[in-house]
Amino acid sequence: MRNYESGFKEKIIRLHLEEGQTIRALADEYNISKSSISDWVKNYRAECQTNHETKEEYDYMTENRKLRKELEEMEKENLFLKKAAAFFAKGIERNKSFIKGLETDMATLEAHPHPKDGFAGMVVRGDSLTDKDNAGAAILEACKEVKGLEPMEIGGYRGFTMSLSVDVNAGKEMMETPDEI
Repeated sequence: MRNYESGFKEKIIRLHLEEGQTIRALADEYNISKSSISDWVKNYRAECQTNHETKEEYDYMTENRKLRKELEEMEKENLFLKKAAAFFAKGIERNKSFIKGLETDMATLEAHPHPKDGFAGMVVRGDSLTDKDNAGAAILEACKEVKGLEPMEIGGYRGFTMSLSVDVNAGKEMMETPDEI
């Protein structure tokens, strides 16, 4: 059986009690039997019962270990909160951009009001159309010229540009007004 100096034993005890290293990890790292380390820790705790100074040191190590765990948890929470703040900041910027687009589109609508009774009219393929049925027929005719997903500009309605595209896989036409939003 090897003899170890008291300073070395105290270091191992402190690593276990204060730093939280396991007996197994210490045994492997310092090439000491687990039973020796367990005995040292057991004897130290027994000494704490009779020696006031040792008891204070033990309490200090225990409190220090507890505070380190709390600090580690707080650091994890802080990191999480930083990531959450960054995530929400990006969302806020996206929403600000979306709102700005809505405001721009609302201004466009206000500048081109819909008549109380009747059709606002639109431009399709360069022709100004004031009749709803004629405008619908002109849009359907423009659909025949669209060849794919690439939007093709066909005219305008209430200040917005109108574009058409065809999704050949879905077999349907799509009309867009690709302005601010």
